Amino acid sequence: MPAHAATGSTGWRVVLTQHFGAAANTSAYETVAAPGVGDAWVFGGTSVTLGGPAGTGRPVAEHWTGAKWTPSALPTGLVGDVSASAALSGTSVWAVNESGSANASILHWNGTNWSVTGSLPGTSTDVATGMLAFSNSNVWAFGNPGNAAGTGTWHYNGRTWTRQTGIARGITTAAAVSPADIWAIGSTSLPEDTLLHYNGSTWQPVTAPVLSGQGFSAILALPKDNVWALTYPSQSANPHLVHLSGGTWSSVQLPWTFSDAFTLAPDGSGGFWFIGYAASRAWAVHRTSAGVLSRTELAGHPALMGLALVPGTTSLWGAGTDSTASGTGTNAEIFAYGPER
Repeated sequence: MPAHAATGSTGWRVVLTQHFGAAANTSAYETVAAPGVGDAWVFGGTSVTLGGPAGTGRPVAEHWTGAKWTPSALPTGLVGDVSASAALSGTSVWAVNESGSANASILHWNGTNWSVTGSLPGTSTDVATGMLAFSNSNVWAFGNPGNAAGTGTWHYNGRTWTRQTGIARGITTAAAVSPADIWAIGSTSLPEDTLLHYNGSTWQPVTAPVLSGQGFSAILALPKDNVWALTYPSQSANPHLVHLSGGTWSSVQLPWTFSDAFTLAPDGSGGFWFIGYAASRAWAVHRTSAGVLSRTELAGHPALMGLALVPGTTSLWGAGTDSTASGTGTNAEIFAYGPER
């Protein structure tokens, strides 16, 4: 049975813990989407391969309806896990099921039930790593060949999914201000070594001295020429931020040392959150719109793979995993910050 946290707290906390199947299973929630207040989705798998191709279990979905999280039935026969999602509204949510077979399945929620609406041809090791949806006729799915082979970059026009070629083929994840202003992490010489921009018709590489030689783990696009990205430690002494403002990229160093940093999300007040890791510990790091940085250590030894702001609020949901008490497997966990909206 899932474990639900007591209500009352508004700081970072785990609000649902679930383990699926055998004790050694790597149960995890991997992606989260929040269409609005009283409506959010978290997806993952009963036994996943973290950072790699689909696991050996089955995909799972949890739905927040304003009062509690409840399991939501996905189409029968699916295997693997759901690793990318995007929400348009309470009646239109998209997700990608990486199955460990030749195809990844595109899933869609119509407000009543889930259905398989398409498939993306690939290989048995394909990984889905990101998704954007602007309308039911303008959806992007990404799968970069970083840690494992990727599904590639695909675009849906309401009728067919089309695989993108050229520099767009290696996109890991993307963030958007609008359909004609999308920022992404791509791959050219090395995995995740390039930032890209889409202007509504073409993808172009982004160049600046502070971006040269970096690798990137997360990206966030805010209105009014305000773009942020996190760097990998393997290309720099310590993960740090790069920032586009006024047409110029600059480097923003962090006052703490992290071994990794991932998962940027807006805070609803002009700032943002991300997750930093060091020595088996994890912190939720906050930067205000005024530039003030702070961090809060998260209980246990969690890994958060997705964060989503509840629109119109300063509350967030998170999807992740943590070790079981025995240490033989992991639990899937849902995190929250602020009032549970």
